Amino acid sequence: MINSHCLAHQSDPTVRSAPLQHAISQNLAPKSDKPIERIQQYYAEASEGYRDWSKAWNMHFGIYEPGCNPFKLEAMLENTNRHVLSQLQLSSNQNHLLDMGCGLGATVRFAATQQEVAHISGVSIVHNQVEEAKAISANHPNFNKMRFVLADYHHTPFSNEHFDGVFAIESACHSGEKDKSTLLKEAFRLLKPGARFVICDGFIKSDGGMNNFSQQCYRKTCEHWALGHFPHLNKLCCAMRDTGFRNITVQDLSWRILPSALYIPWMVLKYGAKLLWRRDKNPQHWHHLLAPIWGAALALNRKQFGYYMAVGKKPDNKKLQQVKFGNCA
Repeated sequence: MINSHCLAHQSDPTVRSAPLQHAISQNLAPKSDKPIERIQQYYAEASEGYRDWSKAWNMHFGIYEPGCNPFKLEAMLENTNRHVLSQLQLSSNQNHLLDMGCGLGATVRFAATQQEVAHISGVSIVHNQVEEAKAISANHPNFNKMRFVLADYHHTPFSNEHFDGVFAIESACHSGEKDKSTLLKEAFRLLKPGARFVICDGFIKSDGGMNNFSQQCYRKTCEHWALGHFPHLNKLCCAMRDTGFRNITVQDLSWRILPSALYIPWMVLKYGAKLLWRRDKNPQHWHHLLAPIWGAALALNRKQFGYYMAVGKKPDNKKLQQVKFGNCA
């Protein structure tokens, strides 16, 4: 069922020679295996729920554009992929890209259809996601452009300065760091000089001022979705600067994802009815049901939470300009 070409990365010269499994076991960022196991257990069982959200297996929110039909969820989900790729500002048709946290490969498949993309790799720490992404993509007309790799995005097996663009769509939140510094350092290492990194996710705006209800919503959202921490907006921007990124920009997309977020109640009812009908006792399925409920409640606190896209460029020379964000040390 899975084409043998999917395993081509094992002999690719752009991948470090150390065995992939050794790289994963030695380099997992969290000191405890429990967060990793929690992510793996969740996605090993909850993937089917994302089919109800997106026929193309997009595992993120959709960005609304003027002129879009808000009643077509899939079009908005695809627009997120399009918007992220546009922020990479690709200048040729020979670009190699990396999706840091590819899920079931929806964004990889979308990117492979773009003329500017010659090749795209997607990494996931979840074995079944990698295998399912390969299987789903096997009959895609641009499958030869794709590669799915089992790896931790904090420490990937790829060689230095290989990619013309790197992005993370709603995957950085699984990292336990608020500033995502380890993820940023890895992205910086992998990018060619002059290339860009894009992160698109839910963000915490400030540490202070979150009331007890919002704190409870935050804890429950992270628990049910197997998250580490949502990125902290100012801390992430400071970490991007300290890592070496320049021309850092931030877009507030909170209102533009609202039309897609309004589909959550219907999806919850639909999926909940399915679980009740078959008397489902799988805890991961119920985690998948409850997570967006708590997440929607958390998002109501607009003073503390929002949906943002941050973009940074790796300098193409050694002379770095100074950039300051908020209260960066």
